[in-house]
Amino acid sequence: MIGEGDTNSSSPFIYSRTHDKNRKSWDLIRAPLDTLNFESYFRTQESFDWNECAWDCCDRSGASYARVTPKSYLVDGGDVFVAWDGFYKHCAGADNSTGGLVWTIGVSRIKTSPECVLNGGDEPQNFALCTDVVSIAHQNTTGRTWGLPYGGLSMTRAHISDKRIFLMTGLRREGVDFGKLASEIWIVPEGVVYYSSSHASELQTIAPVEVRSVFFDEAIHDAGSLRLHHDDDGNLDHLCRTSFDHGVSCFPVKVDEEGRAIAALEHEHVFVTSTQVEELCQVGLYRDEPFYNLASTVTTGLEVLWNSSGQPEKVFFGCIGEIGGNGNFITADQSGNLVTTLPGAFPGSILFGPVLFGSLSSEATEPEIGALPFWLLCFGALVILVASFFTLTSIYRQTQITGVK
Repeated sequence: MIGEGDTNSSSPFIYSRTHDKNRKSWDLIRAPLDTLNFESYFRTQESFDWNECAWDCCDRSGASYARVTPKSYLVDGGDVFVAWDGFYKHCAGADNSTGGLVWTIGVSRIKTSPECVLNGGDEPQNFALCTDVVSIAHQNTTGRTWGLPYGGLSMTRAHISDKRIFLMTGLRREGVDFGKLASEIWIVPEGVVYYSSSHASELQTIAPVEVRSVFFDEAIHDAGSLRLHHDDDGNLDHLCRTSFDHGVSCFPVKVDEEGRAIAALEHEHVFVTSTQVEELCQVGLYRDEPFYNLASTVTTGLEVLWNSSGQPEKVFFGCIGEIGGNGNFITADQSGNLVTTLPGAFPGSILFGPVLFGSLSSEATEPEIGALPFWLLCFGALVILVASFFTLTSIYRQTQITGVK
């Protein structure tokens, strides 16, 4: 994801996420685009409990956390947001201990104080003390019936008020013994916090599709990716998504001033079907071994080439086919042509440089559909190689909205 530069660098920053299995840390790193010298921006634990007094109490953070897991992040100018799920309790006052921890899905902003970011330390920072909750998408007392994947956080803005509106890929378990799993898109205006509004606003969900139930507990980075398109006035007008094993699709959508989304699903264009995901993501190395067949094919990452009318022309995505790091990097066009661009090398997510990507359009002279220009292929391969070298699991391109800074 691309963010603004700071006082020490005029270059925009590329942000990414790493995961240290030994330290069990969740780390955001960043680098100026002109040097690609990465440094740690914010490091916390991959899952944590937090309070300073006792279980289910209130402390100086104003909240209590238990088994909370950061899932995905978003950069908007100089602000960095993190989506998370886990057991959480908000306190009206420092000595208020009424109520209990409930399963919660939220979005928090990382504080930019020296104690929290760019401090050069190796130890994880305290998530509770280094973030401010800006939105609560969902709360219930059941626990783990709703959840987030490790990806799928994006945003737009209300055209008049300029208020942020988060769009999130969410997972919802349903059916007998929660045997079914729905992947859907949640619309969460900034500032909506259900514990303070007494559930006056209900979470809006759109475009549910059924996916395999195994994905609720699998840590698949950059699954459920979203890409948004805005018109010349900065209004959201189109959305593309990857849906785990279900495929890749795009549809028109708009968001009103109240943060309510209207999706024209009758005009949905399916670029990749579930059958095609199954066929293209399997590279065959372990296909005959029953143990590996328990794993499911799943799409990861997404980038979209939009034509001059704001319609999706091509999609670029990765997919994981088998345990052991096998998969493909695939291009698909509107006519249903799918090409394996880089066999066996799948990205967690996909970044095309904003300037380079902006020069691609349906009016440009390009090779045969499905093939990538040589300079773009080299640039994409560089990103994937850099991602592999740093074990990056999440590189995004921030959507630039005209008229919004």
